[in-house]
Amino acid sequence: MAINTQNELIYILKNGSLYDTNSRLGVPLAIEDVLRSGERFQLLIDDSYFFYVSIGKLNVSRKKLNNVISNYLQSLFPMDLFAGYALENNKGHYTALIYKDDFASLLQEHEKLFRMARKISTAFCELSARYQSFLFSDGTRVYSKDNDKIELSSETPQGTLRAEDVYSDIIPFKAEISLKGMKATDMNKRYKFVALFLAACYLIFLVSNIMDVMAVKKLERQYQQSLN
Repeated sequence: MAINTQNELIYILKNGSLYDTNSRLGVPLAIEDVLRSGERFQLLIDDSYFFYVSIGKLNVSRKKLNNVISNYLQSLFPMDLFAGYALENNKGHYTALIYKDDFASLLQEHEKLFRMARKISTAFCELSARYQSFLFSDGTRVYSKDNDKIELSSETPQGTLRAEDVYSDIIPFKAEISLKGMKATDMNKRYKFVALFLAACYLIFLVSNIMDVMAVKKLERQYQQSLN
C-alpha cells in the first residue's frame, strides 16, 4: 500500500509485489511504473522476508562491522540457511535481518527500486525503535522482543501484533535498515580465502620441515663419509 505523508509516498513490498492504499485487498502496482515515475518514496518491507537475530551492542569501526557480524552469524547458522543479511542499527545496538533466496532474488531483480527508496524499514524494526518490549507475528513466526533480547515463541499469545495492526502508528519511520550487509556468497569467498591462506601456510611449514630433515640427513652422510 502507499500512504502519502508530508507529500512523500510510502510503499509496502510484500509477496514479491508493491502495494498502494487502493490495492490493500489485492491488486499490486507495476514496479516498472513506480520506477518510471521517478518519484522518491519510503519502502516498508514485509517482515516475512527476514529472520531477526539480535547481535547486541557493538563498538567497532564501520570497516570491521561486517566481519564481526558475519563471524558471529557463522557461529549460529550453516551457510546454506541464508543468502545474506541486512542490518538495523538502534543507537549502537545491531539487529541482523537474515534473508534467504527469495529476497536475494528481489534485490538482484529490482536493484533500482531499492536504490530509489529514500528510506527502508520493516514493521518489526519500527516497533523496536518505539518500544522496549512487544510481541510480533510476521504471519509465520512469532517474536518476543524484550529490551535487546529477541526470541521465538511457539505460541501466539494474546496481544501479539501484526504489521497490519501498526501501519498507521509507525508512520513516519523512526528506524532504517541497511541492505549493504553481507551476501552469503561474499562470506563464502572470504572464508575460502582464509582456508587457502591457512593451507598455504601449512604447505610452507611442511616443505620447510622436509627441507630441514633433508639437510640433516645430508650432514649426517657427510659426517659418515668423513669418518670413513
